[in-house]
Amino acid sequence: MNKSNEQNIIIDIIRELQSKFTFKNKWRTEELKEQEQIQKVLNIASKKNNGEIGKPDLIYYNEKNNLLILGEVKPSINFHRSKFLSEPDPIRYCVDGIIHYLNCFEKKHLEEYYEKREVEEILSKTKEIKLIGLAVTDDRKNDIKKISTFSAEYKNDIFFTIDINPVLDAVNCFLNEEDYLNIFAKNKWL
Repeated sequence: MNKSNEQNIIIDIIRELQSKFTFKNKWRTEELKEQEQIQKVLNIASKKNNGEIGKPDLIYYNEKNNLLILGEVKPSINFHRSKFLSEPDPIRYCVDGIIHYLNCFEKKHLEEYYEKREVEEILSKTKEIKLIGLAVTDDRKNDIKKISTFSAEYKNDIFFTIDINPVLDAVNCFLNEEDYLNIFAKNKWL
């Protein structure tokens, strides 16, 4: 995969999100240094599973609404999702990568890298976050764009990652911030 091509696609996606959809804050590609507890999760979220820093391609955070959206982008439909998610390849595949990032917010993942006290501190700030994961394949060569949407949250101290695509009426597209927030209202009934 051409890294330069991927970077251009990421820039175009951010432009699209900021110009065609309603979000209160800006999308970014860099760390959330001002959000210490979220950054602590990303600091151990490498897709190589080695405890190093993870760098999602897209990051959106609205502190007021407690909404965090992470995105992974690939330039070829062949790398949208691995054949078996039971054997994920988060480096190579878009869906696998975003599910990996969402699952890094789970307590058991944090416990692999942090002391109990620090895990509790991280969870005290991140457990209530509404997490959305976007796996975006923008295959310009074949004129195919595919978007898979996932949500992740704690319910009764159990961490759930949910494939939203079967639930959403608007599959394979971006949504406004308010629509992403509404996913969590719908999830209460799942």
